[in-house]
Amino acid sequence: MINKFSLDLLNDSTKLHSFFSGEKALQEIEVMQANKPEPYFGRWKIAWVISSFLLAEITSIFCYAIAHFLESFKLYRISRPLEVFSKVIVRDFRYLCGWKENCLIPSVNHNQLFTGDIYRQPSIKKNAALAKEIQGFSKAEIHFYSPKGLCRGGVEWFNYLFANAKKQNCSIEKTLIAVAKQFEKGMPRQAALLHSFPGIEKNLLYTEQLKVKEALCSLEHLFENSKNLEDGAYYLGLPKHAVSYIKEGEKQWIWDPNKGLLQINDFTDFQQALKPYLKGDGKIWFEKNLPISKQENLQTAI
Repeated sequence: MINKFSLDLLNDSTKLHSFFSGEKALQEIEVMQANKPEPYFGRWKIAWVISSFLLAEITSIFCYAIAHFLESFKLYRISRPLEVFSKVIVRDFRYLCGWKENCLIPSVNHNQLFTGDIYRQPSIKKNAALAKEIQGFSKAEIHFYSPKGLCRGGVEWFNYLFANAKKQNCSIEKTLIAVAKQFEKGMPRQAALLHSFPGIEKNLLYTEQLKVKEALCSLEHLFENSKNLEDGAYYLGLPKHAVSYIKEGEKQWIWDPNKGLLQINDFTDFQQALKPYLKGDGKIWFEKNLPISKQENLQTAI
């Protein structure tokens, strides 16, 4: 089981597959499923966040400014941890300000602080990576840091963990909460690395896209016809963003890398979750991915 990243992984398919197996994360999810989830914000935590927010804001601004100063000298191994820390230190205050009643577990759309083995890596040429899974990558360079967010990689990794988590004797919602806990402090290593390889995520996760009849639709059309979708997790592609949509019978959830796991009770919840990302008549792209060894035919779709 490999959970730390090094550039050597990109030259060895066996090690790369071990890294993306998610064995450690799935073990942690299984433990979480057996326990009663605790609320993210307890009384004392709320008091601490409110009382310390001013110091956290000042520290965040200072670290962010120093990070960008160092970045101008290409001192990325120092600047990037500072920039990530500037986001981490105000994370809980941001959570508290934007908290919604239907939010089960929060999330933040940036690297976890202690995953510098990925985000401190300098960009490399594609031909420096020899693993066969990467050969289909179309870009000339591989970038390991994305300060604007890691939504695409986060959604792919969330859906992968959900598809592979054991669900016997455990409700779907409890499983989703256990999976979402992996992201409450930021994007795990695997999510961050997946984001570095747009277009070949399925090669790295050994998944296959299940085609649907109408993969591009409006917000209203998707919600109205969601009853025709197979149960499971879907990748929803929005303009410049991505979220996960999960359906189980009449129950629905959305996992948004910017917000967290949201319970969808009606169209109002659905609209509030997705409308901010849609401008004008923006359309939603969606697909369903499953491990290749567990292929399904999606007979009924929107």
